[in-house]
Amino acid sequence: MGFSERRFTNSAAFKGYIATGMVPAVWVPVVSHLMSHCFAKISIEISYHLDMIVKLIIAYPYHVLHTVLMYKFNEVCEQLCFAILQLGHLPSLPIFPLLESLIYCGYTTRGAMERICIQADGLSAPKIFRTKGSDGKIYKIIWKNEDVRQDCLVEQLFSVVNGILNRSEPSAFLRTYKVVPLDSKCGIIEFCQGTVSLSKWVCFVKESMRTNLKDAARTQVNEASRMHFFYEQHSTVQSWTQAIANYRRSLAQWSIVTYVVGLGDRHLSNVLFEMDTCKLVHIDLGMILEYSKRTLPIPERVPFRLTRDLLDPILIEGTDGQLLEGAVRTMRLLRESKHVILGLASVLLRETISNFEEVESSQGERPSFVSETAIARLRDKLSGTDDTFGVFAKVKCNVKVRRLFAEATSVDNLSRMFVGWMPFV
Repeated sequence: MGFSERRFTNSAAFKGYIATGMVPAVWVPVVSHLMSHCFAKISIEISYHLDMIVKLIIAYPYHVLHTVLMYKFNEVCEQLCFAILQLGHLPSLPIFPLLESLIYCGYTTRGAMERICIQADGLSAPKIFRTKGSDGKIYKIIWKNEDVRQDCLVEQLFSVVNGILNRSEPSAFLRTYKVVPLDSKCGIIEFCQGTVSLSKWVCFVKESMRTNLKDAARTQVNEASRMHFFYEQHSTVQSWTQAIANYRRSLAQWSIVTYVVGLGDRHLSNVLFEMDTCKLVHIDLGMILEYSKRTLPIPERVPFRLTRDLLDPILIEGTDGQLLEGAVRTMRLLRESKHVILGLASVLLRETISNFEEVESSQGERPSFVSETAIARLRDKLSGTDDTFGVFAKVKCNVKVRRLFAEATSVDNLSRMFVGWMPFV
């Protein structure tokens, strides 16, 4: 449209043409010009355009409506981009208080805590408090006198891994729990209801007494297998089969995930067993990204915990069969999403709350050598080149998992583990 025509559309004569009831087909070729007036950023009188636009939409919806929606879409996108840019300049975001008068349907609230607490085992002497929920049930929470911010980040990493596994698995079996840091010195941790530690499940240690490690090692040599637990708890074939399947899948997924993220210090008190679903839950997540291999006096020599008593419920198939298939499937899914995991791990290492200390050079902040090594090690694991000894040849998932199972069950490796890790059970 030329300059004279654009001037004509803004003149009084243009209003007259619309008032005379001109055929809408005349305006179909210039519908984009009409839309540019309606969505113009400058202030233009468009009241006389709207009548013709409505007529065009009614008469020629397939020719006109997509143009109208396109202009509206572009306008909304510009507004959203502007709003996102403005959020970056906010000094802080307000946290609006929750009013007691409101009713939050579907949420279970917690009441006041009991005045008596239980002190759990651990160097930080964690306290277990009981509180009554709005559903009438009693819930437990753990107050820990140490920095739990890293645990919070690791749990977020596990939640992302759950999402990755859920893409092809029927349901991911990495049970996570909530961690709420209060400050840099303490925090609140969700108590995993219905779980017991492996020290109680495998060794049958009562709360009132602690079995001597040497006695436990001596008795475990010829003690009955753990498979009897499933026989006792599940009286029907269907429930027993489902329990074994849940346990096998949970063991396979956790084994590969703990290897990939380098989660160490997996002694019997740091792994829980859920009695109802037969899933495993890993707690105390400080030794992440192979930190335990660098700091412990006796470095760990196994990639994950896969000792005799953990394999015993799976019966004759052992590390072959469905356990191997589940582990290979988990390894393949993690490799396909390696960029997501590497990004989250980089954030974890570059946070000041991480166990990995950061150093500053004269040019500014730079990740320490330990952090760089941890990221490189994680990248090699997700690429399948972590044990190729300089040869950039990707190891297949099934070959890699078989090697890991062999290392985890090696008598030579287990015999060199710290006795408190209890490698004999």
